[in-house]
Amino acid sequence: MLLLDSKPPEMHSEVRTAYIAPMVNMPIIGSQDKRVGITMGIQWAHPEKRLTLNGHRLYLVFESQLSFSYGGGWNRRPRDKAWAIASLGLARYEVIGPSKRGFFYELGWGLHLANESTFDLDSRLNSTPTLGGGIIFDRAGATYQLGLRWYHISNAGTVGHNQGQNQLLLQIGVRF
Repeated sequence: MLLLDSKPPEMHSEVRTAYIAPMVNMPIIGSQDKRVGITMGIQWAHPEKRLTLNGHRLYLVFESQLSFSYGGGWNRRPRDKAWAIASLGLARYEVIGPSKRGFFYELGWGLHLANESTFDLDSRLNSTPTLGGGIIFDRAGATYQLGLRWYHISNAGTVGHNQGQNQLLLQIGVRF
């Protein structure tokens, strides 16, 4: 249950994570462009003092990312390449035990700016609702996170046909 606590649980510290994520475009909900690529990002997770879920703090996560993808080459479409930058805000629920192992779920939204439009994206500026989850583990004194994220990119019907893209990212990150 989501609560505004008058007596919050023990405060956890801020967490920063750098990650790399191979990406593939999923042909669902409008997506037709067969794209693959890679995303690099950095996250800053700050524990929200007043919000908890089942006795665990919720984190507010701010993320910046840089991505490269290529597509086309099918159905007489020429190959194309796109670079993009994005900024996201996420809410993250995570549970980490004494063994420094745990899991997380996250939900968020952001803005995505590409250097050019693509077959599925008529606009260079798009919105990005996202949903993900993963595991957190400790190895050789460092803390890592491995996650899977569904990342929808769309212009919300403001430009062109707005087919949108649905990307699936496999995130591999290190916390510091």
